[in-house]
Amino acid sequence: MGPGSDYRSLPMYKLIVHIDRKEGMDEADFHEHWDEEHVPIVESIPNLVKYTTSVPVEPDAVDFDGIAELYFEEREHVGEAIESDEGQEALADLINFTEADPDQDIVEETVRKDET
Repeated sequence: MGPGSDYRSLPMYKLIVHIDRKEGMDEADFHEHWDEEHVPIVESIPNLVKYTTSVPVEPDAVDFDGIAELYFEEREHVGEAIESDEGQEALADLINFTEADPDQDIVEETVRKDET
């Protein structure tokens, strides 16, 4: 990086997953499974540099129960992560607390400002 450059200006590759709670599953059970069972699996995925989860403030106003964002430094790391044993374990676990085939998008993210 050159003078004055900042790591946050480099693009990251992000896998965004929109999660819908498994039909008939209690909201508390959904969050418990996600937090206690699923998060540790995802955290072990190779080349994962950041992992965030978000839940709606007003659940009745949206058509999803949560969003997971998985960050990688290289585009190819996304595919490698999904194909890894840990990635496959995370995908297999989704059926335990979510509806099948969640919407997923891969985007290139450039942070323009971050005061965290």
